[in-house]
Amino acid sequence: MEEILVERLGDGLIHEPSVQCRIVEQRSLQVLVVGSVSSPRSIPYSDSLTIVEAIALAGGLSQNASEDRAIVTRRVDGEMVEIEVPLRLVMSGRAPNLRLWPNDLVFVPAYRFLQ
Repeated sequence: MEEILVERLGDGLIHEPSVQCRIVEQRSLQVLVVGSVSSPRSIPYSDSLTIVEAIALAGGLSQNASEDRAIVTRRVDGEMVEIEVPLRLVMSGRAPNLRLWPNDLVFVPAYRFLQ
């Protein structure tokens, strides 16, 4: 970036320009993991981030978490879509490990006791 600015400024505007650039604010893509996880948090998005990895980065499932499912909410073509993930099957390798998208919301519900 600095080289480009020096080249453009030095093209007849300024004699021997000197430029320094620094990042003031970075708006990186995130995935939010909430609900019955040990440490709900926002996680930096990467192209390979899966639901299992995101839950692990949020400290894993809490003691009262439903191990059966998680719900991923994402925007698809301007619409909010909920994807129910069979978490127990994913963790046992019997269902695909869902790859997350930027700005996804991962919700792990609490286990409900039948009364």
